[in-house]
Amino acid sequence: MALVSDTDLASFGDLAEELLLKDTCEILRAGTAVTDPGGGGTSSEQVVDTSPCALLDTGLSPGEQLSAEQLESRVIKQVMLPRLRDVRKSDTLRIGGVRYHVIAVSDPTSYEVLRRVSVYREE
Repeated sequence: MALVSDTDLASFGDLAEELLLKDTCEILRAGTAVTDPGGGGTSSEQVVDTSPCALLDTGLSPGEQLSAEQLESRVIKQVMLPRLRDVRKSDTLRIGGVRYHVIAVSDPTSYEVLRRVSVYREE
């Protein structure tokens, strides 16, 4: 027997969404790449979902990543989305006109109320 029912989890998620998720987030996903005969190509992004969200500072030190053989510092932030939202590591989030690259999507837990995603701001 579960400690919290699915109905209760949905109610907690709805309450958290109403109280905490005050921003709007567009989830952008890479579309099909189109190549031309000359060897060039283009890729497209599509808005696959628009969702309420909250953008939060993690309070952690900036993370370091290798980019084009140079060590770069990036400020990591957390985005909270409604529970069970389909967001992937390859996605980009747009919040208030600013683009954020998804670094990680936390695995859902048995009692997920909100979906937690780690991001950094694209330059």
